[in-house]
Amino acid sequence: MPLSTARLLTLITTIVVLAGCAQNPQTLRLSVEPPEPNASVSGGPPVALEVVDRREDKALGVLQNREDEDATITTSQDLAYVVELAAGETLSQAGFPPQLWSDTATPRLLIEITELRHTVTADVPRRVDTRMTLQARAWRGGERFNGQASTSRSARVVTRPGPERNAADIARAVQDALRQLFDRRLVDFLAGRG
Repeated sequence: MPLSTARLLTLITTIVVLAGCAQNPQTLRLSVEPPEPNASVSGGPPVALEVVDRREDKALGVLQNREDEDATITTSQDLAYVVELAAGETLSQAGFPPQLWSDTATPRLLIEITELRHTVTADVPRRVDTRMTLQARAWRGGERFNGQASTSRSARVVTRPGPERNAADIARAVQDALRQLFDRRLVDFLAGRG
């Protein structure tokens, strides 16, 4: 029994729509604009800087699927290096020339990436959640400083976000966390005022 043109078009449309619902793995290219810090000084001392990715799972996040396994979001870049570039510029804007890391430099600043999770649900509309946590440890002479910055963003989108949108959401999370990390307490400590 031959299919009518209307039925055939309906069948093709249904197949295309269902195929469009599946989320496939994405490899992102990250570019983080350094945020303006919450605090700054004039003529601060050079600071040795290092950023380390402490996450066990190096994936950036997941794209959830209803029927299939979740698809991963990854990057071929070194996330610690991407964050270090932005952190170095933020450090400079805060008034401190960044230097290469040394375990004996003073002052020195170690930033650890302890959480980065970007999730796109399979629901319609899709929920996009991004979480980022950075830990900071700084040393100046015999003194030590510990700080933390955590950011969380959530949005609803009608269509499946592509790599550019997901990369932009992750970059904003990194920016927010760095801005929060460079607060008055950290800046005063690095400047020897706290």
